[in-house]
Amino acid sequence: MADEVSSDTSRFYDVFSHPVRKRIVDLIEKNGRIGFRDLKEELRVSVGTLYYHLDALGDLVTQDAKRKYILTDKGRLAIKMFASSEESLEALAGEKEPSSLSLIGRLRAFILPKQLFVYVSSAPRRHIVEALAVVAFGSWVLAEAKLEPILLFFNSRTTAAPYFIIFEFWITWIMVYALSEALSYFIYRRKEEHLGLLSGTAFSLVPLIFYAFLWFLVKSMSPDLLLNTILWWGLLLVCQIWAVGLLSIAISVSKGLRIDKAAVISFLIQYLNIAYVLLFVMKFII
Repeated sequence: MADEVSSDTSRFYDVFSHPVRKRIVDLIEKNGRIGFRDLKEELRVSVGTLYYHLDALGDLVTQDAKRKYILTDKGRLAIKMFASSEESLEALAGEKEPSSLSLIGRLRAFILPKQLFVYVSSAPRRHIVEALAVVAFGSWVLAEAKLEPILLFFNSRTTAAPYFIIFEFWITWIMVYALSEALSYFIYRRKEEHLGLLSGTAFSLVPLIFYAFLWFLVKSMSPDLLLNTILWWGLLLVCQIWAVGLLSIAISVSKGLRIDKAAVISFLIQYLNIAYVLLFVMKFII
């Protein structure tokens, strides 16, 4: 029982330590019940961001028969626990600080930076320029490395001209985005935040750009190392898993899905990519 109370207390802290989620709970408490559109207008956040935070609230809120958001018994308990005591929040923050500074936590935040995708999704029109810059740099790196993209795979034996490789990488970005959009709609009926997902998809390709950049450096300085195909296959696998993780976060944030649901979409895209490679272009892969 003590462990359960401690777990709930920690979870309540996570809710109230985030201003958007705290504001959602406050608005529901103030109004008794409130609709999605009214919440969005009050908070002035994107649809995907609002879905994301509502999903993060979990069993603290629910919807009534008219699909209005209301507090659950646990949600009301959370308010009672923290509404009158700022000291409680400060104490809990102090307790959580060591774990937040752990090496594993920092490494995970670096490899899978959820806040980056929340930042991009918060103002997708403004951040599309950054996404375009990422894709432009990536297409240049692939052209220099002479790696032809096949979604999340590469053809290192290509004879394609550099300008064609550049074009293919831009198409890769659009195709990954389009597949993410289509699967989000057909599986979960989520069709909002197109521009946010478009930008997020560009950032999810960073691990593949990193792989191509390493290939380019090695090819320039010590090309014999490229003959170790097992090493490069292993590195490509790591970068693909990394890219799938980032894409899952991008879908989760932009579509307001739990990360496990978003991961289903990312892995489906990877499986479709593998099937295409095995059926049509296996002989060209590294």
